[in-house]
Amino acid sequence: MSNLLVQNIKHTNNTTAIEINSSAQMTVKSDGGATTISLQQGLIKAAGAVNMATFGEIATNNVSSYTDRDTGCVYASLSNGFSNTSYTTVCGSSPASIGSMATNNGNRSMIVSPDTTSRVSFNNFVCTSGAQDDDPYQAFIATGDLA
Repeated sequence: MSNLLVQNIKHTNNTTAIEINSSAQMTVKSDGGATTISLQQGLIKAAGAVNMATFGEIATNNVSSYTDRDTGCVYASLSNGFSNTSYTTVCGSSPASIGSMATNNGNRSMIVSPDTTSRVSFNNFVCTSGAQDDDPYQAFIATGDLA
């Protein structure tokens, strides 16, 4: 087996595009080139999309299972947990929910948040009534430091 040992990857004009430190952490130039950002920090560490009515998985990355908590409330258990509960989550409807959303005139609110270092909490509401709803498709991504 061969190894490629590098510290910097440079453009042909001799400007460094990627630096790799002794801990194998990579930094890349920002879009404008004025600063550098950590490649590992910018990666999505977990993602999932689930049918909240049937718990059928549509797509997952670092999600081991979904658990029904209550009507419109689900836990997504992560295969690899985060180092703390300060990781960031973003939610939205998955592409499969477009028909469902249109039926309800888009009056849904979806909340996803860190519950523990290894579990994400989903909550869905019908905005016109404030009632929890178990039908829509839910999708999320999470970023942060894995343990």
